[in-house]
Formats: sequence, C-alpha cells, structure tokens
Amino acid sequence: MSENTLSAVEAELYDRQIRLWGIESQEKLRAANVLLINCRGLGCEIAKNILLSGINSLTILDDVIVTEDLQIKNFFLSSDSIGKKLAEAVLPKAQALNPLVKLSADTDNLYEKDSKFYEGFTIIITTAIKTDLVLKLDKICRNNKVKLISGDVFGMFGFCVADFLKHDYYE
Repeated sequence: MSENTLSAVEAELYDRQIRLWGIESQEKLRAANVLLINCRGLGCEIAKNILLSGINSLTILDDVIVTEDLQIKNFFLSSDSIGKKLAEAVLPKAQALNPLVKLSADTDNLYEKDSKFYEGFTIIITTAIKTDLVLKLDKICRNNKVKLISGDVFGMFGFCVADFLKHDYYE
C-alpha cells in the first residue's frame, strides 16, 4: 500500500465523502500537506473543515498570544489557553477532530520565514494578512508550484483569492 492509499480505517471514516467525490479525490486529499497561516476567526473554521476532510498534514502558523477576547471567539481554545501561543493552544482540540491527520504548530513570526519554508506544502491558506504579504507569498508559491488561497471576513463581507497555478476553461 502506497503512502497515499487509504487504509480500511480511513475508507470507513471518510465513506460519505468518498461516495460524494470518489476515491481518487479522497486520495488526493490524503496526500495534501496544508499550511494554514493564522487560526483566528475564518482560519479556525478552515482548520476544522480541512481536518475533517482527511488531509495528510496541517501546519498552523500563528505567533499571537491568546487573550480572553481571542479565546471566546475560537472554539479550539479554552480559558486555559490564555497566555499561550495560539498555534500551540489550538492543537489538542484540533487533533481530537481527526487523529489521523498529522498536526503541528509553528509559532515563528510569518515575516521572518524564508521562501524555502513553503516548499513542502501542497497548498497554503492565509487569513488576516496584509496584501503585500499575500503578493509576496503568491510569488513564492508560484516558484515552488504550491497552490495559494487567501481570504478574510469582515462582518457580512468577505473575500477570497485563489491561485491554483493554472486556469482551465471550456467554450
């Protein structure tokens, strides 16, 4: 069995998803190594959904310290999380959603990361970062053939930008 082939446990766990989009798509998800930059608000929801989908690994990059205000807005956090780095504080509850996913935290400052850091990921998802950094990340991602999704929400409004490296269309 190859590394990306689903085990019997995974096939049972993801049965409904497999029925919806097929085994090939689930195997592609199983092979995905995802970097999530910022696990606040929208990022918290994204983490939940991709963990449940059955990816291979999720790295959460977030260097903020959990405050009481942040804690009440993030279902991965508890009052014990206050004062800890967010990326590390969300791990226990996030891992409980899907123990089959390799989960890790990175508490380094995003602005201090060099381009080599991003090479091992299949896709990078960002929330709540400045436009100049999104553009810089997009160049790095394109050079390394890594997909990029960036978005955020502001009350009833939001945006999402996706760069999947190619664009197919049919007439």
